[in-house]
Amino acid sequence: MKHLFLLRHGKSDWTDYETLGDFKRPLAKRGRKAAARIGKYLNGSGFEPLDLVLCSSSERTRETWARVSVQLTGSDHIKVEAMDALYHTATTDSVVKLLREVKDNPRTIVVVGHFPWIMALANDLLDRPGIDEFPTCALACIRCDIARWKDLETGSTNNRLEQFVRPRSL
Repeated sequence: MKHLFLLRHGKSDWTDYETLGDFKRPLAKRGRKAAARIGKYLNGSGFEPLDLVLCSSSERTRETWARVSVQLTGSDHIKVEAMDALYHTATTDSVVKLLREVKDNPRTIVVVGHFPWIMALANDLLDRPGIDEFPTCALACIRCDIARWKDLETGSTNNRLEQFVRPRSL
C-alpha cells in the first residue's frame, strides 16, 4: 500500500505580479497561514513518515512546502525534489509518468502543484471522481493499493480518496 498526497499551493500574492511574473510570485499572508495549518494537520494525521516530496519549482509551491514542513516532526529526513515539470504545463499523464518512474519505491509521496492539473490528477486517479473544487492549500490524501509506484493507474479501484482537507476547515 502507498499514500499519495496532492497539495495545491497556498494563496499567492499578486501585488508585484508585473515585476515578478507568475513563476516568482510568493505566498500571500493567507497562504502562509494555510500552509502552516496543513502542516500541523499532517503532523498529527498518522500518515507519516512522509518519504518524498515532488514540488513544482515555482516560488509559491516551494514556499508552501517549506511552511508545511516546518510543522512536521522529522521533516529534515524527507527527500524534496523541485521540478520544472510540475509547473503549469503538467498534465495528469505527465505526473502519473513521473510517479511511475520514482526510484526506491517510497511508501508516501507528496506532490505540491497547481490548479487545474492537481484537481484533474486527483479525480483521474479515482474510479469515481468526487472532487469538484480544489481550493488553495487543499490536500487530497489518496490510498493506492499497489506494491510499486510503477503500477499506479488512473481510474482504478485500487485508489481511494481517504481524506480531502481544506485549510479553512482546520
